[in-house]
Amino acid sequence: MTQPTKNLLGPRIFLYTGILYTALISVALLSSTAELPRVETIFLDKIVHIVLHFFLFLIWAIYFSTTKNKVFTGNPVLWSFLCCLLYGIIIELLQQQFTTTRQADILDVAANTIGSILGIVVFLKIKDRIKRKI
Repeated sequence: MTQPTKNLLGPRIFLYTGILYTALISVALLSSTAELPRVETIFLDKIVHIVLHFFLFLIWAIYFSTTKNKVFTGNPVLWSFLCCLLYGIIIELLQQQFTTTRQADILDVAANTIGSILGIVVFLKIKDRIKRKI
């Protein structure tokens, strides 16, 4: 693989992607739902949480596993899981405190955790391929 391609796929791109993705879902989860169509089924809402956290976990796990940063030493799966879990809890608390159209829901935290666990399964299957490419 050429050097410019390796640089493009390096840890920095995953850091920027992680920051952007985290910011986008934060805005989405803290925005008013008054203008959005009402979701009639709780199942669909939980699927959305699972998918959001699945990708959130994967992006941060790839970043933590490829960076040579001295701050993030240790197990990238554990770091990513704990960060995603804490993030999900904080978002739910912020929804309760600062929005009028949303409320905290323990089932959302459970769905977020399921999404992160699914991310762990996928990450463990692909991590060797990722490290070879970067």
